[in-house]
Amino acid sequence: MRRGIRVLLATIVSVAALGVSAPTGHAATDDIEDALAAWIPPDADGAASGIPAIEFTEESLAGCESGAARDLTLASGGKVRVFWMECGTPAGAVERVSTEWSGYGLLPAPEVAPALGEGFELTARFVSPETSPMLFRVWAQGTHVVGVGRTCETGDVACEDASGQDARALAALTPTPVSATALPERIDDDPLRDFAPAEEDGPWMLRFSLPSDTTVRGAPDARCGDGVATQFVNPAGETVKVFWVDCATVARAQELSADYWRVTDSAGLSLVYIAGYDGVTRLQEANGSRVLRWWIQGPQYIQVEQSCADADEARCAERTAAYLHEITASMTGDVQPLTDWNKALWAVVVLVGVPIATYLVILIPRRVIARRRQREADPATEPEATAAYVSVDRLIRRTRTGRTVRRIIVVVVGTVASIAVAVLGLYSGQFVVQLVALFVAPVLVFVAVGALLELVWRPHRLIRPPRRRGRPSLQGLVGMLLRGLAALIAASTLMLYLLAVLFMWFNGQQTAATFRAQIEELLAQAEGAARLLPLALLWLQDLQRTGLIVVLFFVMVAIPIFLAYLLDRVGRRLGRRSLADTLMHDDRPYFLYLRGFDEDRLRIDESLGRRGFLEVFSPFGRPRFEEVLAEHLSGWGPVIAIAGTKRRMQDLGAAKMSFDGDHWRDEVEKWIDGARAVVIAATPSEVRAGLEWEIAHLASRSEAPPVILVISPWPRSAREARWRGFLATAGQWPLFRQLIDGPVPSATTIVTHRPGRGWTAYGARRRWDWSYAAALLTAIGNGDLERAESVGVRGSVAPAAAERVAAEPAAANPAAAEHEAEPA
Repeated sequence: MRRGIRVLLATIVSVAALGVSAPTGHAATDDIEDALAAWIPPDADGAASGIPAIEFTEESLAGCESGAARDLTLASGGKVRVFWMECGTPAGAVERVSTEWSGYGLLPAPEVAPALGEGFELTARFVSPETSPMLFRVWAQGTHVVGVGRTCETGDVACEDASGQDARALAALTPTPVSATALPERIDDDPLRDFAPAEEDGPWMLRFSLPSDTTVRGAPDARCGDGVATQFVNPAGETVKVFWVDCATVARAQELSADYWRVTDSAGLSLVYIAGYDGVTRLQEANGSRVLRWWIQGPQYIQVEQSCADADEARCAERTAAYLHEITASMTGDVQPLTDWNKALWAVVVLVGVPIATYLVILIPRRVIARRRQREADPATEPEATAAYVSVDRLIRRTRTGRTVRRIIVVVVGTVASIAVAVLGLYSGQFVVQLVALFVAPVLVFVAVGALLELVWRPHRLIRPPRRRGRPSLQGLVGMLLRGLAALIAASTLMLYLLAVLFMWFNGQQTAATFRAQIEELLAQAEGAARLLPLALLWLQDLQRTGLIVVLFFVMVAIPIFLAYLLDRVGRRLGRRSLADTLMHDDRPYFLYLRGFDEDRLRIDESLGRRGFLEVFSPFGRPRFEEVLAEHLSGWGPVIAIAGTKRRMQDLGAAKMSFDGDHWRDEVEKWIDGARAVVIAATPSEVRAGLEWEIAHLASRSEAPPVILVISPWPRSAREARWRGFLATAGQWPLFRQLIDGPVPSATTIVTHRPGRGWTAYGARRRWDWSYAAALLTAIGNGDLERAESVGVRGSVAPAAAERVAAEPAAANPAAAEHEAEPA
């Protein structure tokens, strides 16, 4: 294809240069050829002037079926040249026109406005000392390639307009439309797709933009691949070429740079960056010189060059320096040294950046998804909601702002104090003191700053609700030991990781061979367990040498932290008391939690409840909603419920107990009598017989305790369907029928009922742990959970005082009730 168009252009040029005549060709084969053969420009000097027809040879056709050209003399003495080729198919004609066509004395003329529309023709100038300059326009029309040339000096606008009139007149000779020409295009995924040379040296035309995964400066290289080479050319014949190739690793790109630029000619040329971060050289050519710059950015090797036809090397150097800055801003990654002398800093950056990036990669998508899931409609837009509604958005905003300010204070003060301690330790001159100042002191400083700030500025009760801590059981002590072990593993892991970072830094200060010799000497002298340290150091150096340093993060940090997280969870479960022990050791009024079994599997996105080290920095898992609910209620009273199935270890959440047969009904009656409030998960998948009995028993009592209906954070459509199903059953009793007559807004998280006051809804614009905690705290502050009189507790439950304002909801298990009354 490319060879054919070159032959075509060479034929046209030869006709222009030599002015040879040829015998009249065969008759045209269709209307367009007849029209082209008969066409005469309006300013031609007679119909018979010039060459009537020039027949293309078989070699010139290069795959097309036939073709011819006509050369006409103008009244002004100039010439007009018309040519056409029959290519068999429209696609063949477009292909013939749409290949690389600059060269052979034809220079692109992008400054000439298209006559047939942008993308429908090609323009080029033929300049030769033997003939007058000519402007050519070439296009595809049906199965033909059509072109017209006219003698035109550069900048002669009138002549360019006349050439455009020629093209439009020829294109209009037949109703066949002009085909769009597939000009060279930029590669879609090229990060430098928008790059263009300086307009001052233009106009520029794209000569090619091609994948270049095999060569650099014409030489194959298997180390790198997946790159792009792009070249521009201007009317003066100058070129700008940009080339980049992805080498997968910085080390390979550095090797490639060193291999291809062992000898350079850079005398009098200035670098853009400091020495070692970019290179520059000149390449002498017959008609001038080229200035070429190269550098490494991320794992990519990149170079840009410009030729200067007038040997203006200073201009080329200035242009390529500007291109370097522009390309650097478009490509990803940081500019790397051309040699590997900075490997120490690279190792430290990787060891610090990988954990942060991994944490963010895991955390940010989950936060984004959770935020979309948590959005709720504005209650003001729901006129059908008539129940009393209290928004807790303002409380959440105020409390979160306060927590953010506290954290900023701790980070700023802790960082400044840690730096001061580290500097003092380094100036001590003692190795042990320096290690303590660098690795131990910062931890102690941050803990001390946080504790001091807490004494001066107490956290809001929404963040730090009151806690009742009794004497732990033996099982609880085991749980505490496991949690302590988890914290020790986490702290030791981070400490060892920091030591590994320090090792990588020192390793980079000398050659790998020297450092390895020292470690092997230490290994030869060590015995027994002492050999573990030099072996670990050799392993670390191998990771750094092979580029697998990222593995260090997963082996030393990710896996141990995950194990510590699991240990912490087991320890917390072991520390949970049984229901009987809970009521025996905690005399506060309790919350009875009634629910369906399916509510036990519901999970929620947690933010407020993450307080401990492992909870704050662990990206694992989402807690069960019952755990979060019980966590925010337990500051005002224990949370109890019926267990659906027996477990060896208590679940996190409500304290539970299982019963045989129908004995659970008797216990529920007693617990309702002594409960400070009854908490009902009001979004079961189905109100089964057990939960329906509990609702009926609660609603039919003459002196019912305060009630909290929790609208759990199920997906919106499922939550609304579950809520409607609950009301359809509970609405049989007057206590709950009010919620049908006076609907609550869709943003509601909890609905409270106090005898004599009626129902009150609480909610927020986001459905997450903050909104539930704030709703409960606000309901407690409003007195919604106060009982009108003291209620005696049946069975083993201690009496509860009415005047006590214990306002923490509890988690009960309606699923357990279902299990006893009607197997789930």
